[in-house]
Amino acid sequence: NLTINGTSAATVNLSDNGVNPGVDITVNNGNVILNASSGADDVVVTSTANIAAGTAQFNLGAGNDSLHWAGNGVSGGANTVANTVKADGGTGTDSISANFITKTVVTNQNALGVRTSTVTSNANNFSNFEKIDLTGYIGKSVGTLI
Repeated sequence: NLTINGTSAATVNLSDNGVNPGVDITVNNGNVILNASSGADDVVVTSTANIAAGTAQFNLGAGNDSLHWAGNGVSGGANTVANTVKADGGTGTDSISANFITKTVVTNQNALGVRTSTVTSNANNFSNFEKIDLTGYIGKSVGTLI
């Protein structure tokens, strides 16, 4: 087991020698760069990690890895994930918590009352994940009417 604490930027490199069965990792730091092992790593990001303003990067590498996060939505609100938070599942069959993926809807209304909406997401910040884990999914989006 490995626990990563703190708030300052840090890089953690685990073995990628191909014989590691995987590591259970608890992340309490929203500013960590994690280069995980070549095994089936299980990464749990806790509420202590400031994902809303952090710069975390999770590079999971080889193996059937998982990246979990219970979210940070308050009082039924949507999760907030900084645009600088990124993850790459690497090779293998990898899963990511749906709470990492956010959606924003902006609706504009012109002088004639015609409304147009634009939907944006941070989904491009997360690559090489074959499964999305809906366990504990908050499922809210941020909407704005202009």
